[in-house]
Amino acid sequence: MADVLLGQKIEGSPTVVAFSGEASIFAYGTIHGEVYLRQLVPGCEVSPSVSFDSDICEVDNPYYPGTQLLAMCQPHSSSIRILIWLEDATLLSVDTKGIVAITQFKGVEDVVDLLTNCKETCSRDAPMSNVSFTIVSIQNSICTHPISHAKEFLWKDDLYIAFGDEEGYIAITKALDDFKGLTVLQTLDDAGDYISGIEWSDFRGQLYASSGDGTVYKYSVFHRETERLKSLRFKLMDNSSPEDCELTCLSMDPNGRYLYAGTSTGHLFIYSIKDVSLPTNKVRTGSKNVEQMVHVFENLFLVGSETGIVRLVGTQPPTVYGIFCHLFKDPVLILTLATDGSLAVVASFDLKLYMLDCTWIKEMVDGATMTSEPGAGITGAAEPVKKRSTKKITKQQARSKVPTQARRQAFFSDLF
Repeated sequence: MADVLLGQKIEGSPTVVAFSGEASIFAYGTIHGEVYLRQLVPGCEVSPSVSFDSDICEVDNPYYPGTQLLAMCQPHSSSIRILIWLEDATLLSVDTKGIVAITQFKGVEDVVDLLTNCKETCSRDAPMSNVSFTIVSIQNSICTHPISHAKEFLWKDDLYIAFGDEEGYIAITKALDDFKGLTVLQTLDDAGDYISGIEWSDFRGQLYASSGDGTVYKYSVFHRETERLKSLRFKLMDNSSPEDCELTCLSMDPNGRYLYAGTSTGHLFIYSIKDVSLPTNKVRTGSKNVEQMVHVFENLFLVGSETGIVRLVGTQPPTVYGIFCHLFKDPVLILTLATDGSLAVVASFDLKLYMLDCTWIKEMVDGATMTSEPGAGITGAAEPVKKRSTKKITKQQARSKVPTQARRQAFFSDLF
């Protein structure tokens, strides 16, 4: 199991965490609609296997090892569901009502600049930076239904953001100059249930989406031969045969060759980018439901379950190497990595963010051939893959096939 480096108690239950390009600085949203910015503070008691740049923080902090609060703002009045760094000084956030806010820091071009304009503070939970947030844009008409997922991507030097909602629609938007707002270019309506994941292949110019209807959808950029139309447009190229389960999350390997979809039956489905019609492999993770998934290194993933267990899972060959951590008994709601891959952040319904050492995974792979942990529920062979169904299902049939996850809706409701 991984070493827990820090259990950081924070303000309100966390709902999402996003690390900036500077690995020691991260933002997180809460159920109250607040966004906080913290910095990891180096200390002698931090595991030596994790490297922090001690030159970044020059303030004498008696609370280390830990984190220092830099700044905070409240762009929303309900739970924050999505948080994305668009640039080093720009954050995009989405709440449970579908409101999209873009927030920037005043007078800085980089998050590290926040540390050059500091004030003395007697507490690690008091804002250290004099720099304040500015909400530059708020929109509530991107999607008709609450937004369940978002993915930013670049195409020909322009920034686009795809928003998937709880009814299976995907809105393709383009960021305006200076992030003054987003303009909706196109709405895709092929999925029959909530959008659980979106990935983008820059090399192929293709967008991939997973849905609660058990299907992966593949879209491709297309061009019309007219000077009038210069904006990005997509068309559906293919979709996978619907599975008898929900696809709960989606990830793409760094080489852009495979898609990995977590499922409500505790599997990882592996799809080839070239042909998503059927999964090339199905890996049992030892969980009843895959709540969260994050790529760690090469063919290794961390998979969070409904019981709070996070497992280290390999896809080639399909293997569960063991339990990465088990810090609580509630579902894993947050599972993310620092930019440099040195830390994993795990959280559930409580008021803590747990930070764990991840550097040993790469060292283990580089140093020797990995061996699985006894009793970890390992399955070394692929499960039989059924033939592709040729029966066409309607959007209404797909929506009624699998119910949307009640746990996710309950957590992100204002009644929480």
